[in-house]
Amino acid sequence: MAGQTLYYSQKVEAGYTLVQSVKVDSEGYITVKQDHCSTYVVTTTDVSKDNSADVPAGTPDTGDSNHVIMYVIIFMVSVALLAVTVGSKIRKRV
Repeated sequence: MAGQTLYYSQKVEAGYTLVQSVKVDSEGYITVKQDHCSTYVVTTTDVSKDNSADVPAGTPDTGDSNHVIMYVIIFMVSVALLAVTVGSKIRKRV
């Protein structure tokens, strides 16, 4: 998507308001500015022009990239390693 223009819009009662349009950099990232947290979408089309239109299907909301399962697995592995370490130290004392 490098070089493509994306549209960063805020959800409002009447539809969407364009906050800014941005170009995707060579590494596939965009940088946007916001002055408060709210519901925003990033799309390939300017949805603010037609306030009766909804966000196109398949467009993820911002913040949908959380990897909760990975964090749970990392936590469980950390707890298991801690248990093994403590157990080996207790066995060495005996």
